[in-house]
Amino acid sequence: MSKILRSKKIAINAMFASFSLALALLSRVKAPVIGRFINLDFSDIPILVLLFLYTPYDAFISLLAVSIIRVLTFDVYSIFIFLLRFSSSIFIPFLSLSKRKTKLLPILSLVSVALYLIIRFPISYAHWCLVRAVPKDWFFGVMIWQINISVGLRAILNIVFSKLLSKKLEKSVYLKD
Repeated sequence: MSKILRSKKIAINAMFASFSLALALLSRVKAPVIGRFINLDFSDIPILVLLFLYTPYDAFISLLAVSIIRVLTFDVYSIFIFLLRFSSSIFIPFLSLSKRKTKLLPILSLVSVALYLIIRFPISYAHWCLVRAVPKDWFFGVMIWQINISVGLRAILNIVFSKLLSKKLEKSVYLKD
């Protein structure tokens, strides 16, 4: 790969990571109807668009960079928050498989969302109960259902919006090699 193409690809990865960070900042604003521990975080959309447009490696590196930046700048400084953010990496292998077999996208998406929720469960528990000192009975009785439903729906929306955006961006002159 020539230096110019490599520089262009790095710039595109940085651009999508920046979009992800901007969406993460917007997610800090809480909607009054949703609640204190649920947010509308669509910061995975640029990362998944990057996956659909380029390679799993590009998406992985951008997600890692965004996760580190988020924890070090505007999230609680905790390994649990990093793991919650980085758990989106579960989508990368499944959705990259769907690039070859597009008819499997709905199935692979649902499998990845289910695994995503399973991975996030113990991390959410550790974050809310050990770091934030939320009572365990409240976590299991109230929070976990609201968190899982909202995160699952958000993950599905992220995948759908990412696929739609990547279809539109595939035709972009600026993103072609």
